[in-house]
Amino acid sequence: MAQEEVGRNRRTVFRELSKELPKKWKPLGRELGLTEGELDAIEMDHSYSATEKCSQVLIAWNRKFYRPPLEEVAKALHLIDRLDLVPLATGTDATESGGETYTRGEHQNNENSATLNADKVVHYQACRDHPQMKLDRFCDTCNVPTCVVCAFDVHRSHELFSISDIPARIKSEAQMITAHLDQAVLQYKDAERGYEEKKKLQKKCRDHALGCIEEWAADFEKQFRERKRELIDIVRLKHESDKREERRVDELMNDVSRIKNDMESFRGGYSDWLEIKDMRKRTSQISLEIENMKEGKIDLLCERVPNNGEFCKLRQSTFIGGVMTGKNQIICIYDERLHQGNIALVSCDNNDSMKVHWRYNIVNNNIGIPVKLSSMNAFSDGLQLPILAIGDTVCIIKPTYDGSLYDSVDSVKYLSIREVLKDSWITNVTARTMQGRNNQYDRFAIIAHNSLVIRIYDLSGNPLNVVNVSSARISGVTCLAYHQDTISYITHEGDATLISTADMSSQCQFLHNTVSGMKPIKIIHTGSYWLILYISATDDEGKWKLVEYSTTGKFKKVCHEGSYEGNHDMPLNLTRWDGRYFVVLEDQTIIMALC
Repeated sequence: MAQEEVGRNRRTVFRELSKELPKKWKPLGRELGLTEGELDAIEMDHSYSATEKCSQVLIAWNRKFYRPPLEEVAKALHLIDRLDLVPLATGTDATESGGETYTRGEHQNNENSATLNADKVVHYQACRDHPQMKLDRFCDTCNVPTCVVCAFDVHRSHELFSISDIPARIKSEAQMITAHLDQAVLQYKDAERGYEEKKKLQKKCRDHALGCIEEWAADFEKQFRERKRELIDIVRLKHESDKREERRVDELMNDVSRIKNDMESFRGGYSDWLEIKDMRKRTSQISLEIENMKEGKIDLLCERVPNNGEFCKLRQSTFIGGVMTGKNQIICIYDERLHQGNIALVSCDNNDSMKVHWRYNIVNNNIGIPVKLSSMNAFSDGLQLPILAIGDTVCIIKPTYDGSLYDSVDSVKYLSIREVLKDSWITNVTARTMQGRNNQYDRFAIIAHNSLVIRIYDLSGNPLNVVNVSSARISGVTCLAYHQDTISYITHEGDATLISTADMSSQCQFLHNTVSGMKPIKIIHTGSYWLILYISATDDEGKWKLVEYSTTGKFKKVCHEGSYEGNHDMPLNLTRWDGRYFVVLEDQTIIMALC
């Protein structure tokens, strides 16, 4: 019954307003939130009657916003300057929202439903500025009662609510405060329980800590007593040892005195006895050095002095190789880290290895990393620069030149190669050579252990290029050569491979092993052809050959060949100087190849 009365009152409001707003139906529709398209559709469908257009605007608004409050209509009437029609809209809204016509009852709440208390009635006063309007709203911002007209005028942006809602708001706030109080009480009880638990835990931790301290103190006291007994025993044993040493010293002093007396007695035969003793010592040294030579531990060129009747001084080391720096000068590299803690550079005459010009030591105690020597020198600022690699560091040797001979080492530049991974090392290094003696050989190439790329750097250590060697047939690079824009390398399978650095995508050109029963160990470029040094693949026969190939990889001839009896005289290195090519053997013999 109430719904029918509400619907009937709303339709009555729409009908009365339609009669009063025949010319302002479209502004009313815009203020109520209807779009221009909706207004145009109403105008086309009901063009015969302006009253019907206004009625359809209200019906469309009611349908679009699902029965919104009629206060929105009152607000729209206020915005289109029709305040005289506001009472009509608000009177209907009051009936709709509360269900009574002239009064509002106070609601009582119980556990199941809310019922209207008819004995308590709210009497509305008239607005002072609008006597025809009731003070049925309250402005919470200004804390004063107001009518609907003032609500849309003076109190437009303020917080408003119906006076009949005050009891409900008070009750809601009271319930909220009660809920907060209950929540606070629960939190207090939880905090109290947590506090008690923490007190118990703290007491438990304190008791446990005291127990641990007592246990530690007992253990420490026990250890202290044991250590004290050990120290007492050590002091006692030391005291007894000192006494024995004193007795031994006394005995030795007595022996010395007795020997002195004997020497006085046999002064004439004492000189002969010393000579015999020295001869026995020399015989023992010679026997030891002969045994070391049989085991291949001695490098004779490491340090020699002319034989003037005394025995030459020999030093244990490992010969790395040699590189030519002049017409009659070669720099040899020796690994003396095991016994001397350094790597030695010895300059000597390639025609007479006994003629040593100078020696220079690079201090390095890390015997676990290999030392690699470039077969060719770099060339910069008119100087030959030998290059060697130690672990992940490249050393560039800068000697001084007196016009005919490199007479000393001016400086050593150490370049740490950051691209070499941790726990890895440089396995091969080679300087770049160019056609012509006066061109700058200002680059070098390296490859690291377990790496699939060859890296190219300038003499300052700046990376310039990368060459990929991740071919399926590559199992490891054993030797490098770098001439102009071409890099060659020898793999574990024994194929020498050429790669053009000018075009990384080009096919690799292979110099296949054409020497049966032998394996390549060194490769070098002469400027117009390639030279590869081969040694026997097995230990049964000790032979070596120096083979010439064209730049296209075609076999041309065997330039030089020789034989060796063991590891002490097998080929170790291949180098060149001014059109001449030299094979360096393990025993520091230097053979000039006829190519």
